[in-house]
Amino acid sequence: MVWALEEMSGRGLRVLAVARRDNPPDGDAEEVERDLTLLGLVGLEDPPREDVARAIATCRRAGIKLAMITGDHPGTARAIAEKVGLLGPERLVLTGADLPQDDTALGALLDRDGAVVARVTPEDKLRIARALRSRGHVVAMTGDGVNDGPALREADIGIAMGASGTDVAREAADLVLLDDHFATLALSVLQVLALDIGTDLLPALALGAEPANPRTMQGPARTGALLDRRLLHRVFVVLGPAEAAVEMAAFAAVLMLGGWALGVTPSAALLGAASGTAFSAVVLGQLANAFACRSETRWAGRLPFGGNRLLLWAVATEMVMLMGFLGFPPLAALLGGTFPPPAGWALAALAIPAVIGADAVHKALRARSSVPQPEECM
Repeated sequence: MVWALEEMSGRGLRVLAVARRDNPPDGDAEEVERDLTLLGLVGLEDPPREDVARAIATCRRAGIKLAMITGDHPGTARAIAEKVGLLGPERLVLTGADLPQDDTALGALLDRDGAVVARVTPEDKLRIARALRSRGHVVAMTGDGVNDGPALREADIGIAMGASGTDVAREAADLVLLDDHFATLALSVLQVLALDIGTDLLPALALGAEPANPRTMQGPARTGALLDRRLLHRVFVVLGPAEAAVEMAAFAAVLMLGGWALGVTPSAALLGAASGTAFSAVVLGQLANAFACRSETRWAGRLPFGGNRLLLWAVATEMVMLMGFLGFPPLAALLGGTFPPPAGWALAALAIPAVIGADAVHKALRARSSVPQPEECM
């Protein structure tokens, strides 16, 4: 049977042994599972998704080292690692029992690209994350089981699988994927770059032409660093969370309206529409943010709409670029998002009142709790 096990695991199958025992005695599992008669082997095929190989190649181009850490048989792990292109040139395949007990030696052994470690325990995953972090690496660890919690917490970035993951793994993780695709995120890297360079640049430049407030040169000058605690609070506590909440809610809502549920892989068309919705929500949120940043103390509704014509032109250009990024097929294919459905547009548009409202509440609360300051443009 050994040769059959090696042959089946070498094809990437997960192999189960089926055995029986007549008249087993009463007792614990260890006592009952003795003197069994082997009936045969069952091979289960669980092939990797098609996008895994591309995602692995992308990670390697970015200089990220990869390792497979699994509880599967080493033969199964080796076959899958070869199929997706993860197995490194040294073809290092170990089991949990082979790992050195010393964490320094463990880190040195696994500090390479393409290592495969099979038959690992939750304690092994925890030690691996700790050993690699001790060598100065930023460690991202994936997991979905109850016992993966400690390793996910130990890693710099714990990643839980939203579809098949347990509640314990999701609570311990820093990032929860909405499905189990290795390559999934709401926005692609190119979409983020398009936001930073394509849609945010012109409104930011236009704010530099905002007319000065008549009170700018009155009263004591405001001194200190440009990037201070107040600005960081405004960005990361007020405006950023408001925009991110609408973005992720719109992304998830479009998936669910399209029939997606946990454990179901969304179609490429549905995922593209959801990603396009998230992208639109960020663009519209940044549009609202541009108007909110016209004043440090007054909310956008108190400022003359046409007071900065360059900003109006910049926002109009931003909307044209948004239509191009989503509607021009070559660009849409490159970035990864498509036109949202009508409900998606409505959800994405909620980013505008969310950002404006959060900004207005923040400014009102700050005005009540602080001494009036000379107004400046942001």
